[in-house]
Amino acid sequence: MRKKTIELIFNIAKEKNAFDILEKQISKTTRKQLSKNIIECGILPEMFEHDSSEEKLWAKFSDIILSQSLNHLGIKSEVLGARGNSADVYGKTSKYTIVGDAKTFRLSRSAKNQKDFKVGALDSWRQGNNYAMLVAPLTQYPNRASQIYSQAIDKNVTLLSYTHLHFLLDFHNSQNLQTIWETCNVLKKK
Repeated sequence: MRKKTIELIFNIAKEKNAFDILEKQISKTTRKQLSKNIIECGILPEMFEHDSSEEKLWAKFSDIILSQSLNHLGIKSEVLGARGNSADVYGKTSKYTIVGDAKTFRLSRSAKNQKDFKVGALDSWRQGNNYAMLVAPLTQYPNRASQIYSQAIDKNVTLLSYTHLHFLLDFHNSQNLQTIWETCNVLKKK
């Protein structure tokens, strides 16, 4: 899937409706295909030039993957079209709403800081929605103490990885996922 997506992005990057083409193509992905390929979507292909149309489309690809994952997990979701100062993905169940953001990183970029993860921004982008989540490659989260963890707990922003989504896609059987979105509130109380 990764190779085909990279080729597709190179072919459509200059098109006005590139996002729509990409979203339509990815929407055909089955739950099994998504699970098999999801972990790789968080790694930005090095062949895409920095700040290029291709790089921006790959970021949108990760949002589409997040939205598709939520749909397969029983949370009706969509990628939002708003640019800047807004969450990228919106999901809704009969009991709650959630906003999300999917992150991708180049493996060649070693220095990351709390601004890369936008935990505080996600909290403000939540607006009237119940929950907020951030998805990034597991290996890109700080492996030592970091402000993003205390911010996530304080703001009740759930931090997930593509590995977590892979696990959920493989093993979720229509259970209510609300306890996942409440994890930070539980940690805050402790």
